Amino acid sequence: MAINHQGIDWQIGIHDNYLPVYYKGAIAGFLRQDYADRLMSYLHAETTLNQALTKACTDLVRQSGGDLQQVEQVVAKYIQSCLHPQPGTQRIILRLQQRQLELNLNDKDFAGFCQSFKLSSVDLGNLYAGDGIDDSLIPSLAKILGISQQELIKLRDEELFTSE
Repeated sequence: MAINHQGIDWQIGIHDNYLPVYYKGAIAGFLRQDYADRLMSYLHAETTLNQALTKACTDLVRQSGGDLQQVEQVVAKYIQSCLHPQPGTQRIILRLQQRQLELNLNDKDFAGFCQSFKLSSVDLGNLYAGDGIDDSLIPSLAKILGISQQELIKLRDEELFTSE
């Protein structure tokens, strides 16, 4: 009888040790030691950075004479400013840049052009900073880009890559 040397699907890893990972006292999962160490290091660093950001924003609010209840809003504002724009937002920003090139306008003139369509320079700056595209901006952006509002909404909302 021939011996089958092919691997088997199910095996017991007697040499693999998995450690429980806890979150607020409950087991969140089991990881190998090297992954558990990396994950814990990352999570502790994130906690430390969040605490540092909160302290910095508290100092900023105190120095500006604001109410300490605003700290959470300031923290959220700074976190939001660091987030990457969504794929649809990125495509619309690229279209805005292409439109500026088509019109052969510098940044100041393009901001003025956008203001003529009721898109303020603050809103334009927020778009370039990565803020999402609010529904209230759709009519102005559609006019600036020369497309319908439905096309713009579709461009904003559709996934970058569609699965077939």
